[in-house]
Amino acid sequence: MAGCLRLVLVMLCLSVLGCQQGTSDDRFAGTSEITGTVTLNGTPLESGQIQFTSPEDISNGSEAFAEISAGTYTARVTPGKKKVLIRSPKPVGKPDETGLVATQETIPAEYNQRTTLTADIPQGEGKIDFDLK
Repeated sequence: MAGCLRLVLVMLCLSVLGCQQGTSDDRFAGTSEITGTVTLNGTPLESGQIQFTSPEDISNGSEAFAEISAGTYTARVTPGKKKVLIRSPKPVGKPDETGLVATQETIPAEYNQRTTLTADIPQGEGKIDFDLK
């Protein structure tokens, strides 16, 4: 009887594991892994964010978003043409009474608010670097 119970438990565990197999990557189905570097005047961007949006309307929000650290980023993006926004806000002044600190953008507006950057995201994996001036 104990042997049958163990067999049933093993079968149950295997069926649960089998059902879950592959689900961890389902959220990335149809996306490409893009890596790259971001430099400003030839120097790797210390920190910031990169955002990939619809090429027609950036107000539709971010399709993909990634942190930039030591000039590098990795993002999961659906293939196709995208607008790209790059930001690197730095704190200015001291915290206000609520603890918030004002920030100032260090990247020219042509790369974020009025972006002129685009990227053609390939199928699968790709490397796309951005050299900002």
